[in-house]
Amino acid sequence: MLLFAATAPLYVLIAVTGESALHQAGLSGAALIATAVAVCGAARDRGPAQIAIAAGITLWAAGSVTATIQLAQGGYPTYPSLAEWLWLASYPAFMLAAMFMVPRWGSGHWRDGLVGCLAVVALGAAYLVPGLTPGMLSPLGTLVAGGFVLGDVLLIAAIGAALVIVRQPQAPQWRRLMLGAALLAGTDLLFAFRMAGSIHDYANWVDNGWVVGLICMALARPRSAHREAPLPRVPIIPVVSSVLALGLLVIDRYDRLPEDAFWIAVAAVALGVSRTVQVARAGARLAEAERLALTDELTNVGNRRRLFRDLGDAFEHGTATHLALFDLNGFKALNDSQGHAAGDALLADFGARLRDAVDGAGSAYRLGGDEFCVLLTADADAALQRARAALVGEGVTASSGSVLLGAEATDPAQALRLADARMYADKTRT
Repeated sequence: MLLFAATAPLYVLIAVTGESALHQAGLSGAALIATAVAVCGAARDRGPAQIAIAAGITLWAAGSVTATIQLAQGGYPTYPSLAEWLWLASYPAFMLAAMFMVPRWGSGHWRDGLVGCLAVVALGAAYLVPGLTPGMLSPLGTLVAGGFVLGDVLLIAAIGAALVIVRQPQAPQWRRLMLGAALLAGTDLLFAFRMAGSIHDYANWVDNGWVVGLICMALARPRSAHREAPLPRVPIIPVVSSVLALGLLVIDRYDRLPEDAFWIAVAAVALGVSRTVQVARAGARLAEAERLALTDELTNVGNRRRLFRDLGDAFEHGTATHLALFDLNGFKALNDSQGHAAGDALLADFGARLRDAVDGAGSAYRLGGDEFCVLLTADADAALQRARAALVGEGVTASSGSVLLGAEATDPAQALRLADARMYADKTRT
């Protein structure tokens, strides 16, 4: 608040004066104050985000001072002048600040950001640049004027995309940065509207938005992030951006867009499709990793982790399910006499046979060693008989114990204890 109060006379000067050189001098004075605040913050924090903000504000202030000198000497010699190049150079610095505030960017984040930028550039090139570019400019002047328009929309879009990634819109540094960018870019777009009109209104009280925006950004005090942000399961930015770019291509079918806008939209759609393919592949890899984490490697049936998950689901949903545990008899003797390779081969065969025996009636699991298990939801009696028969061979038999979930046990731990006790009771009778 003290900073805004200290610069209040400059705001008044900018608002009331209609003389272009004096108006620009007021903007330069306020911009230099914002530069001092940002540079002091960068010297103290030394974070890359704060340094980028300080660099952006410094470039903007340098452009304003250059314009002040040119206006005091009688006007711009050419367009674009050094002032325009300095102002344009501030945009990448502000965007870099937002990038540094985002936790470490992975390849998915880069693609999301690039798709979003391409869609925004295509939209701006199609509808904003033609209407906000003053006539009678040289080709280079037209390019620079269009660069300001695209820089404004890109700045807002880049910080908005960063907010989507970090999901911290209420953090003070993000609020200040977003407000500063919105004021800076919004005021610049309003200036472009004025200059593209029939009456060139160079000095206007609305220009205070530039300096208020710079001061907000100088006070952002961003914290540079070090850990990578998780990618959302639904790639919001590329999906929305691709839809926007595709809409432009549909519009081009009936109302021709500028050539550059058309091809930028094509690039956005193509990159959006590649990002969607990347997400699909990542989802497939995640599903496969989850399957492997829940599957016994030797027998290819569910493991203990999968059993506990399915048991919890069975109790949660209240389904009438039978749990049966099996312990092999004579397996240790076979393992000792024929070797571990023969034992593993028999376990793998038992796992496949057990899975086939309960197919359609439930699921099979291996708990470890020579212990197997089944969860049955249909035709339990017949499936239990098939399951027990599947675990017989090579002189090996199986003892079993079963329990009806819900009726005989009210939670997974109780069900396993009761089934285990019944299995060992059956084993002592064998």
